[in-house]
Amino acid sequence: MSFRIKDDFRIRSQLAGFQPKPTDPHEIKRAGWQELGILVIDRAHPSLTPQERAFIENIGTKFYGRRNGTG
Repeated sequence: MSFRIKDDFRIRSQLAGFQPKPTDPHEIKRAGWQELGILVIDRAHPSLTPQERAFIENIGTKFYGRRNGTG
């Protein structure tokens, strides 16, 4: 009775040669919004006013809790 050592064979996969394309985070955010209605906003974006930053912080806290263990 013979047996195989696990290194004696390989499992072929369709994904074996798959190389993901580099992605632009901005394009991922755009597609998320346009296709799925998911909005991703960097609260430190330089175009935001202090009031807009506070609004974003409040929404983030409402849905996901306080950041960095503060509270």
